[in-house]
Amino acid sequence: MIGRERCQAVLDKALALSKGDDADFYLIFKETGLTRFANNGIHQNVSDSDAQLHVRIVLGKRLGRSVTNDLSDGGIAKAVEQARQAALLMPEDPDFPGLPQPTEPAAVDSYDPETAAYSPEARAKVAALVCRKAEGSSLTASGAFRTGIQETAVASTRGVRAYHPGAFTVVLDPYAVDDILAALSLYGMSAQSVQEGRSWMNGVMGQRAMSPQVSIWDDGLDLAGWPVPFDAEGVPRHKVHM
Repeated sequence: MIGRERCQAVLDKALALSKGDDADFYLIFKETGLTRFANNGIHQNVSDSDAQLHVRIVLGKRLGRSVTNDLSDGGIAKAVEQARQAALLMPEDPDFPGLPQPTEPAAVDSYDPETAAYSPEARAKVAALVCRKAEGSSLTASGAFRTGIQETAVASTRGVRAYHPGAFTVVLDPYAVDDILAALSLYGMSAQSVQEGRSWMNGVMGQRAMSPQVSIWDDGLDLAGWPVPFDAEGVPRHKVHM
C-alpha cells in the first residue's frame, strides 16, 4: 500500500491544479499476486502493482474526464489539463446535478493483514494441494489463485475527502457467473447507459428480466463481497437491489 498520507498528497496536487474549476479525483492503488496451474502443476507466478488517478473537470454543465497511472507532478498536471480540454469540447449535460457535497461514509473494517501478506509460496501450497487431490482422483486440475489489496481515495473541490484500504482473496470459480455479471455490469448497470438508450435494461424496466432464483445487489458495506463504503464521487454507498 502507499498509505493514506501519500494518497492525500496525490489528491492535493491534483486539486491545486484544477485552477478554480469544479473537479473531483478518484485514486485507486492495487497490488495483486497470481499463481496459475494446469495439468496438475504450477506454470506461472506473477505480481503487479498499479495506481490510477481518475480526473473529472466540471465547467458549468460540461464534464471532461481523463485517467492516468503517472502520479508524477507532470503526469498529474497532464491528466488535469486533458480533462479540462475534454470538458470544453463536450455538450452540456442538462441532467448533471453538480458534484456531491461532503458526506461522511460508514467505516468498513475490510483490511485483512493475512491476505495482504500472502506470499507466492503460500499461494503455491494451495495450488499444490488442489493438484495433488486431482491427481489422486485421476483428474487434471487447472486454474488460478489470486490475492490482492486495494486502496481507494476520493477528493473534490466541494470538500469531499474519503479513504479506504481493502484486502480480499478472489476465488475464480465459477468463471461463468463472473463473466455474466461482468457483462451485465459493462453493458447496462448504470443510469447513464439507460438514459442514453444503450443498456440491456431498456425496454424491460418494471418487468422481470431474470429468473426468480437470481438475486443481484450492490452493497459497499458487505464484508462478504467487495466492501468499499463510498463511490467514485465520495458518496456513501448502501445496499441497492438490482
